[in-house]
Amino acid sequence: MNAHAWLTSVLNGLRTVVNQRAEARTAQGWVLTVQMRRGTAMDARIADRLSEIVGQGRFQKYFEDKARLRMVERTLDVAVPTAFHAEWLGRNFGRMVRDAACLETGMTELTVRWRVDPTAFPTNGGGSTEGRPDRTTQRTTRPTTFASSGGRARAAHPSRVAPGRPAPGTGGRAIGFDPDSDRYGLNAIIVGPCNRLAHSVSLKVASGDCTPGLNLLVLHGDCGLGKTHLLQGIAAHYFRQHPGASVRYISGEEFTNEYIRAVRSGQIEAFRQSFRNIDLLCLDDMHFIAGKDATQSEFLHTFDALDLHGARVVLASDAHPRQIKHLNDRLASRCVSGLVVQLESPDFETRLTALRRLSRMRGLVVEDEALRIVADSCEGSFRDLGGILTRIQALATLLPETAGTTGSIGPALVETALRTRARSRLERPVRIDEIVDAVCSQLSVEPSEVLGKGRHRRVVLARGVAAFLARDLTTHSYPEIARGLNRSNHSTIVTATQRVSRQIDEGASCRLGNGIPEVRVSDVCERVRRQVLGSSPFTTRRGRSSR
Repeated sequence: MNAHAWLTSVLNGLRTVVNQRAEARTAQGWVLTVQMRRGTAMDARIADRLSEIVGQGRFQKYFEDKARLRMVERTLDVAVPTAFHAEWLGRNFGRMVRDAACLETGMTELTVRWRVDPTAFPTNGGGSTEGRPDRTTQRTTRPTTFASSGGRARAAHPSRVAPGRPAPGTGGRAIGFDPDSDRYGLNAIIVGPCNRLAHSVSLKVASGDCTPGLNLLVLHGDCGLGKTHLLQGIAAHYFRQHPGASVRYISGEEFTNEYIRAVRSGQIEAFRQSFRNIDLLCLDDMHFIAGKDATQSEFLHTFDALDLHGARVVLASDAHPRQIKHLNDRLASRCVSGLVVQLESPDFETRLTALRRLSRMRGLVVEDEALRIVADSCEGSFRDLGGILTRIQALATLLPETAGTTGSIGPALVETALRTRARSRLERPVRIDEIVDAVCSQLSVEPSEVLGKGRHRRVVLARGVAAFLARDLTTHSYPEIARGLNRSNHSTIVTATQRVSRQIDEGASCRLGNGIPEVRVSDVCERVRRQVLGSSPFTTRRGRSSR
């Protein structure tokens, strides 16, 4: 055999071997494709179910392109790119992944296997293509990814859990509130311009709305404006809508006390588990933990853990997070990353509506003119209105002769109750330095800045409010107020007083900077006034209406 014939024989032999191996690979790939197609529908349904349980936002953030699943007999195989992903996802989402598989397969017991497989997650760009599925068959030949959940699969399962609902079968818990009580129901809140936004957002949070940004809600406002009512209403409504949820309402003081007891008794891990395995946390009086470094640090970690699990957090405080003194900067920053809503003092119509409802609830027959007098005289909180009505009720009961012969409570008895309340207040002179301290407390500025020459917008507002209230709450003259505020010329006090008075009449707002939203000048003045006098006054020292 010559060399040419020998070479031809060798080449033909190689071609035969290559063709046989190619046919074998083709047959093997066809069989594998058929096997995977059988499991694709179930895998897609499990992925859809998991998306609904954990929420679409977390699903995209933590599972898309980071995990692939495949159901094999009684085992759910979850492929992840690294050991870190396996440990982290298993620890934080293992129960939810298992629940999704159980619900779709109907199995009560199955195994979830977290498997590290870097080759299943090829990087984009260059590099070797070995092991990658062919682009034309990629959707059918690889294990289903979590990101493959589609709208058609969801539509085929209308009975599934609505987005935002906790996983079924987890056992509901209502801690710190009565879910069956109507006293703090959201439908019992008197809604007006002062709280309409807060009430609307609370309803969305309580119903499990998955709108981005609603996982954290911060309500702030003065005492007696309904923050606690809203928090307990959210907790009760959410629990009724989601019976399998774990919901907890707690005050800042109770959180602090429980944390201290846990540290002293060595039960800190149990304490953490009690707060981190819940679906909704409502923390009232958040300002109480300000200045307590260890408690703030623990709450911040709790905050992070709940956010990681997609749980909802609702906070309430007396001031905007940026205005709470000694609040950890990181905690304040986390708070303002959510939706921050202010509750304002009720306007006249809202106060009148509240008085009418309270009167009916207490069985009092009060003439509408009398209620209008009360609503016009008391510009405080809903709690103040309840106190005035209690005083009126007491007078009508203990002194029936003041109620007249008609059997209803009229303007005369109301005027008597208001005069009695005014006389019962401690009458003492109000000092200018008290006003300055109260203004600084409300606007988070230093007294030295108010008494100095700074021109920052917040300092200018504080100085103007101090001048206005010093004129309104004291008997000092303009020159005396100027000396009290370290001004060389009393004309600046006259100008500041007129400016603030005009801003109040116009309903003007002022930007304070440092991440704090606009505030109405009238609200600032009213808060300072209440802090100085200790209650919501009906008249000022100079006899003018506080309005």
